[in-house]
Amino acid sequence: MSEGSASILVVDDDEINRMVLSHDLEREGHRVTAVEDGGRALEALRAQPFDVVLLDVLMPELDGYETLARIERDEKLRHVPVIMVSALEDIESVVRCIELGAADYLPKLFDPVLLRARVCTTSSVSTSSRSDTSSTRPRQSRTGPSTPRRSTPSQHAMTPSAGSRGSSGAWRAR
Repeated sequence: MSEGSASILVVDDDEINRMVLSHDLEREGHRVTAVEDGGRALEALRAQPFDVVLLDVLMPELDGYETLARIERDEKLRHVPVIMVSALEDIESVVRCIELGAADYLPKLFDPVLLRARVCTTSSVSTSSRSDTSSTRPRQSRTGPSTPRRSTPSQHAMTPSAGSRGSSGAWRAR
């Protein structure tokens, strides 16, 4: 593995989406585990460490919103950055994900260069924060003052692209 490789958990109920994203990320040198629902994502997160989670919003049973909320409530998991990935493009969905604690949000029709940049930046922030601070450090409420725990290049520059730069570049939007 390359020095910049990350351990990534991909969570999507659509098998083709999981396969496409896993393939693209593995080609970049990352280690990928893919699961089909929020419950399995929580199990995987408790079983092994991950540098970043790519989490679909729309899933049956335990959707991405609730999965993210459970990750954020768990002291042992909340340090793992979560990038929400969804076919939903309305601003309310984006804002809800960020307010719940997502590190970033990408539309499913993504540009592979943008995906690579966000995964690399988010996973490097995760790795450095894990070595600098305790993952069980208490945090204050999001409504009050808090210590930033994640940063991303831009949580607002989310222009989707067909993305044909040598990669499949798109999940199926459902």
